[in-house]
Amino acid sequence: MSVAFVIVGALIVAAILYDIFLTVVVPRPASRFVRVSARYIPFLWRYWRATGLAFRVPDQRDAFLGIFAPFGVISLLTLWEAFLISGFALMLFGLQKEVKPPLSTFGDALYFAGTSFTTIGFGDFVGMTALSRLLSLSAGATGLGTTAVVLTYLFLMFGAFQRREVRVIMIDVRAGAPPSGVAFL
Repeated sequence: MSVAFVIVGALIVAAILYDIFLTVVVPRPASRFVRVSARYIPFLWRYWRATGLAFRVPDQRDAFLGIFAPFGVISLLTLWEAFLISGFALMLFGLQKEVKPPLSTFGDALYFAGTSFTTIGFGDFVGMTALSRLLSLSAGATGLGTTAVVLTYLFLMFGAFQRREVRVIMIDVRAGAPPSGVAFL
């Protein structure tokens, strides 16, 4: 057993789960310490906005900029899952002799972690000790839980957006066409 791989993998998994918790569950802004999302979303927005502002037709520009939030959530979910799978793969690679057949390469560990995380579990790699089995089960539970929490958050965002749009449409109707402050009052 290579303790260094297990420790590094556990730190990666813990950091990503902490990031998911602060991003999705905590209702107010939280610290940026060891958070992938706090770095990724502003980075992505910078390039997304620059691309969107290059559109000359206002409706196309608004449509492109309007899909940033759902795209950001889905791409962030993908990034989180890639880090989680990599972290579990490092831990499983550290326990390579406790898996049958033994994990000879990191690619095998990545494959085993991915099939455990997505709960596919083909059975070509099987944990032989309690620790490797627990790790495989933890990967599966983490995969299901992460996907469920983030997708629930996505639907909550859509609900909030729809409530906002109802208010915008009500104001638009009251203001007339073309919109006028006098007509609104």
